[in-house]
Amino acid sequence: MAQKVGIKAYYFGFLRQLKKDKKRFAYLQLIAKNEEDITKWFSEYIFRRSEGRHVAITNFGKSKERKFDLVVIDFSKATEEALGRVKEYKDSLRINYILEAKYFRNRHRFSVSSATDEISGPMKTLKKQCEIDFEDEEEPTTHGGYKVKLLNHKKDVLGLVYCSFVSLKKNDPKKNEFFSRIRDLGKDHFRSYHYDKPGVNLNTAYNDCKIRLGNVNYYCTFKLGFWRNNDVDL
Repeated sequence: MAQKVGIKAYYFGFLRQLKKDKKRFAYLQLIAKNEEDITKWFSEYIFRRSEGRHVAITNFGKSKERKFDLVVIDFSKATEEALGRVKEYKDSLRINYILEAKYFRNRHRFSVSSATDEISGPMKTLKKQCEIDFEDEEEPTTHGGYKVKLLNHKKDVLGLVYCSFVSLKKNDPKKNEFFSRIRDLGKDHFRSYHYDKPGVNLNTAYNDCKIRLGNVNYYCTFKLGFWRNNDVDL
């Protein structure tokens, strides 16, 4: 089995994977809001990178529980012998990371219609979704029937931010304004998971990837952010 890898390495590895597959995903930026699709891509990347040690489940939680966008479960102690004994099998698994995702975009698909007015509300929702802190629990916490043993230092829910910018021209000056607005709205609520300093960062997967639909050229830029709740003490 592959050497154990943490969520930070998964994130930056996935960022590199998006860069390699930029033509594929840039097209998807033009046809849909791809929060669920890219989260499933990230899940598949985690599975491949860990060689099955970690399995990332989307929309995870029982019917009366909160549903999390992505839950990363450690399968390293799972065995075929335990499959027929449900309790033993579940006891061998641990939830290592819990993530909530949000997708921000400047356009509705390939149209000229702006979507920038949809940033503030989802940002506040993400803040609320990431407020759960598992660190102070006296008894082992379970979710979806599986024990929670978070490996991130502060045992908090992490935020995964997808940022899509589409333009009809290359090097559009509005691009920096768009990403700056997301950072400005995020910095009051979050800090970057992988940087030990105030504020939030966005990492570029690709910039101005050209996609031609009919006789129209679109230039697609995609950035990711990996954030944590700013209220969790360091």
